[in-house]
Amino acid sequence: MTSNTTETTATTNPTSVDTTTETLGQVTEVPRTAPENSVTATRPTPGTLVDTAFTSADYRDEFVVSTATAHERVDDFARAYFLAQPGWLSLVSSGIWAKEKRQALLAGHRFDAGSSIGSWKVYDRTDDEIMFGDNMGFMEYRFSMRLDPEDGQRIFASTAVHYLWRRTGRFYFALAKQAHTRFVPFALGKAAAAPAMVTR
Repeated sequence: MTSNTTETTATTNPTSVDTTTETLGQVTEVPRTAPENSVTATRPTPGTLVDTAFTSADYRDEFVVSTATAHERVDDFARAYFLAQPGWLSLVSSGIWAKEKRQALLAGHRFDAGSSIGSWKVYDRTDDEIMFGDNMGFMEYRFSMRLDPEDGQRIFASTAVHYLWRRTGRFYFALAKQAHTRFVPFALGKAAAAPAMVTR
């Protein structure tokens, strides 16, 4: 699912890459000169906050986003990500429908660990990466945005899922994954085309 300004090359057919972790099945090595406003599935980056969130993740994916606007900080892209979502998607994702409410919430938000955006809690952060997440009781979900420190127009968006109750978690995510692999690239594409909301 894409907007008309977004080139999305992510596949939606995951495959097992080892005995424990499922990922998107077909990924692309993204060149430095990727077109603006593009969202492309790539290999999960090792050693990041989201990669080390769980001892053993049950699902991992990562998208690289080439944005129209250069971002000085990952915070700026995070604001664009939440603000650019259509109301229906924001309601499903974070529990906040009204854009005005999102604008007011995000204007002075510092994305400190322990803070939240609607239902999304900030679990951890560095200067270049913010890791959001949710604990659903039977499954934990982490989603991070990481700025390429050498290129302010490249953002890496990565997901990790861990089943607490394996049978329930696998059943739920088997259904949710179809929406995840469509709506996440769609929302990232909207953010890629949006002007950054810079707040000091």
